[in-house]
Amino acid sequence: MADYEWAQVTLGQNDTLTRIAGDAAKGSALLNANLQFVKIAFQLGKVLLLAATNPQLLLLVAIADEIDNFVNDLKGTGFFVLEVTPTGNEVLPSDAEGNPVLLALSPLVLASQYSIAASAGLLTEFNKALEKNKITALNGVFDRSSYNVPIGKSEALDKIKKGKDDDALALRDDVFGLAKLTPSQVIAQMIAAMDDKLDDRRPQFSDSADVAAIIVVIGFSDLTKNAASLQEVLDLFVGFFGGENGLFTKGFKGLSEGLKEVLDNLSDTESYESEIEVQDVCTVRGSSEDRKILRQLISQAQWNEQATDASKYYYNTTGEFEVGDLVIGPVKDAEDKAIGYVSKVTTTTTDEDDANIGAPYVRQNLTISCLSRIDQYDFDNFGAGALLQKVAYFKKEGSYIDQNSMEKIDYPPKNSYKHINNLTESEAASVSKVKRESGNVLLTITGTETVLETHGSVGPGGTGFQTKNSVQGKIVKSKEVTKKQAPPPNFKAVKLEDLLEDLKRFFAQIQIFTDGMRAFAADAIESINNLLKYLETKIEELEELNKAIQSILKIFTTGLPSAGVFSLSIPSTTGGNNAIKDALANATNGPPNNLDYSVGFMMMGGAAAIDPLLSLISGD
Repeated sequence: MADYEWAQVTLGQNDTLTRIAGDAAKGSALLNANLQFVKIAFQLGKVLLLAATNPQLLLLVAIADEIDNFVNDLKGTGFFVLEVTPTGNEVLPSDAEGNPVLLALSPLVLASQYSIAASAGLLTEFNKALEKNKITALNGVFDRSSYNVPIGKSEALDKIKKGKDDDALALRDDVFGLAKLTPSQVIAQMIAAMDDKLDDRRPQFSDSADVAAIIVVIGFSDLTKNAASLQEVLDLFVGFFGGENGLFTKGFKGLSEGLKEVLDNLSDTESYESEIEVQDVCTVRGSSEDRKILRQLISQAQWNEQATDASKYYYNTTGEFEVGDLVIGPVKDAEDKAIGYVSKVTTTTTDEDDANIGAPYVRQNLTISCLSRIDQYDFDNFGAGALLQKVAYFKKEGSYIDQNSMEKIDYPPKNSYKHINNLTESEAASVSKVKRESGNVLLTITGTETVLETHGSVGPGGTGFQTKNSVQGKIVKSKEVTKKQAPPPNFKAVKLEDLLEDLKRFFAQIQIFTDGMRAFAADAIESINNLLKYLETKIEELEELNKAIQSILKIFTTGLPSAGVFSLSIPSTTGGNNAIKDALANATNGPPNNLDYSVGFMMMGGAAAIDPLLSLISGD
């Protein structure tokens, strides 16, 4: 089979439509010139006018015919469209026989990735990925011509906190809660969709059929920095294919709207707020083991159950949540809890009964600025009954080996925490107060405080003992849980003129224009007396035409930006569906899997139908 290679190019820049529009502009200029000439020559006589305009009229007819031939071929083009946008409902891709979809990796790429993994201290993880994918190599030597890798989850199962044993493909970003796919996963989804027997609108070309296709993958990494760039490219792509009236860019539009919400939330520091009520708020001195030591440092009488003073609560003492405290609440997954910081303390009260017996507990109404949509959801829906704890702020970074491409992927820095009891002494002496500033995902440190407290004697020969103190309380609030919905991607059968709204208007205006040119040429002799009035209205038509020309030319001369956009063109080839699937599986120089926020778009059909589209979209 032919060799296919991905390219990072600017879509839309080509000479085909520019030539068409240029021809239309020539016709416009000729007609305008004739108009001006007629206004002058009309007074000189009809014979002179006809003699002067006949050559130009014939040229207008020729230009009109050339434009119409291309437009008629193009706008009737029928093809199949597949849009792949992550929803969180994607399953592990498989072919018609239920086997995993395989993508090819070259030995040179694997050897390079082996070296990168070794230098990053990730060789053990890299070798585990090789073993998982049944690839054998000796010390980074890959001697096969290519390696076929089954496409599945991007992270190793032992690193996935939630859903590692299910068949879900997409992971969710733990900051924004958005589902995400790598380019390899997007491409595998396309291949699997072509074999989906439940989709009766999918292409079903036999191996003897001539087919063609164009595939586009748009991807970015680290949405904390690139959400705006991804949204911009998606909006341009949607505008390119019909804007608000586009028939097959609903997923792209939905993702763009989701990204707009992300950007709005980044700029609005109150976007993920949760209002909670917390009871039994107090300071806890150290751990349960520390409690045993503390009890030895005071008299038995102080610990007598009948004591009425605060000394019986020596382990739990007075303390409240304060603005800037980083806190954790309900369980989010097997290892983490929902996280946020106290942005407002509305009220702090003491129960009368607690006050009478000297108990240190208070009740607080707090505003928690959650660090993500997921955190807010968990506080709102699962907060009631959960323990709210003050913790220490840390930034978390790291790397992993992508299981589908064996690439080293760097995690972007993200907010994290440590339990107070797990801090070193130096860390406990400088626990951060935090807040989130507009436009930033990472928290800003506004100050520090010590959580250390010394008990007993200090100094030489003393028995001083230090505890790391944390504030905690019980949340008393809940919210009704809402249901989630998301459809899988499916093919749609469409026509080009139905998809590109600006181009559709362009075609319509061109048709009006060319018909008018023919009418002008054919009826000039008979209609010369009405020519002035006709030309006046034609000027208005030309103005509308020029608007349509400029609109479409803006796309096809400027194009879509190349950053984050990868294109694979498959021109006329024999082999039907299998030829397209093979090209997708084996194309080289594909987009890297560190672009973990990726979407895909595929147009395919019979070669005769799709080839004009290839020249239109991907250039000459």
